[in-house]
Amino acid sequence: MRRKRAPTQVEKDRKRLEQGLAEWGEDEELFYADRARWRQTCRRFLISEAQADDASREPEERQVEHLRAESGAFLARQMDEMRALAEEQCKAGPLLDDDAPVCLAISAVEQKGKEEEAGLIGPVFEHKQETTGRQ
Repeated sequence: MRRKRAPTQVEKDRKRLEQGLAEWGEDEELFYADRARWRQTCRRFLISEAQADDASREPEERQVEHLRAESGAFLARQMDEMRALAEEQCKAGPLLDDDAPVCLAISAVEQKGKEEEAGLIGPVFEHKQETTGRQ
């Protein structure tokens, strides 16, 4: 859609410029006819443009300050909530983080009732095999 519209806009601009150049005359142009009045007109235009820029800059600065204060308040509120949650979790006891590695120490425990079965090699430990359901 933009590609179809762009050539027609270019053609419209070209026609407007051609018409302006065809009607253009040095006697009618203020720049050539009365340079002092042209400068005065330009100066007034530039002053009004600068005032409009200043007027639009003030609300923008107020908005930026408001957004900065609002984001600061939001971050402070988030920090308080996170701190309260951390304190609540500390009171609840140690919790494991889902992503944290878990270190397990597995060692064989000697059973006291089986001492008489100990042979020349050493004590005998019973091992249970876990079945997964498939055999």
